[in-house]
Amino acid sequence: GFGLDEKAEEAVRAWHFVPARDAAGRGVPAWVTIEVTFHLF
Repeated sequence: GFGLDEKAEEAVRAWHFVPARDAAGRGVPAWVTIEVTFHLF
């Protein structure tokens, strides 16, 4: 509701992805949980 889903998606799409890497600089699999918090005034 209130268009928050769309705003959360818009905010996350503006981020830049940087892959996880090991000490040798090789890409490694990783999971991340992203929480987007809104305050309605």
